[in-house]
Parts: sequence; C-alpha cells; structure tokens
Amino acid sequence: PGVTNGMQQLYEGEGDEGTCGGPFGDLIVKFDVEVHPFYQRHGDDAMCKVTIPFPHAVLGTMIEIPLIYGALQST
Repeated sequence: PGVTNGMQQLYEGEGDEGTCGGPFGDLIVKFDVEVHPFYQRHGDDAMCKVTIPFPHAVLGTMIEIPLIYGALQST
C-alpha cells in the first residue's frame, strides 16, 4: 500500500550469494503500478465512482459497492 510507479524497496543481504563464497548481495524491488479499469488513484487512496438514481439517493436503498477484494452491501 502507498507505493507509486517507479518506487524501489531495498532489502539488504536478501539477494544472491556472492561469488567465491562472498556475502549475500542486496535485493532491490522496483514497482511498476498498472492502471486499473475501474479504480483510480488519488495520492495513496484508491477511488471509484458508483452512480445511483436520484430517488434512491433521496429515499435510501441497498447498493453493492465493488471493492478490490469483493463487495460490500451498504445503505
């Protein structure tokens, strides 16, 4: 969470073993963040738009809000 495209994370001593029995090297992970077809990023937040009819907004209704890991029922 919170990573942006091009960020890197360093893990010291977590890479491959050095040559001739040398110490383990560092592992560097570079993040390439893909665009999602439904969610948009706003800073560190993931957001989506859910359109509901005006009468439902005024009178109340149950809607299903799509989440990244499943769905949520909300009123």
